[in-house]
Amino acid sequence: MNKKSLLREAFLVVEVREEQAKNKIRPEEGRRSLRSTLNSGFSLLELLITVALFSVLFSLGFSSYQGYISSTREASMLKIMQSLRIYEEDRRVRLGEYVEGSYDPSNPSVSGGLATTLGWNPADPDPDILVLAECVTDGSAPECARGSAIEITATHTQGESICRSYNGNNTSDC
Repeated sequence: MNKKSLLREAFLVVEVREEQAKNKIRPEEGRRSLRSTLNSGFSLLELLITVALFSVLFSLGFSSYQGYISSTREASMLKIMQSLRIYEEDRRVRLGEYVEGSYDPSNPSVSGGLATTLGWNPADPDPDILVLAECVTDGSAPECARGSAIEITATHTQGESICRSYNGNNTSDC
């Protein structure tokens, strides 16, 4: 035994003797309680309380993590949509029309896709996000003309989807 454990045991013996004197306990009973104090483990109740606390902390942490993942996906989809919006608005200013099409990062140069018809290819494409651009007519202007709007929908492979309608400086949810 090292010095620390000897000192600890001596203090425990002193505490037990003081308690014996206070409660008038026989020395044999005090020795048994000292040994049982040193050799005892956790009770079942203490263990259950610890497991319950860890379960609560885990569930709070997991829900926070899921929220973080969802907001990160949404931010990534909005970034891609804003990039496409800039290209679409530039096309509308130069040629008076929007361009319809889709973008699949696994096959960006597909015929009729936004990469070929508009020349749009995101600088940092996310392989899990698909983009669709559709023209919306207001009834007075032909489809994809200067007075119409463009709806851009970004869909994540995990099922989340965002849709925005753009008409010049006006933005609204679909």
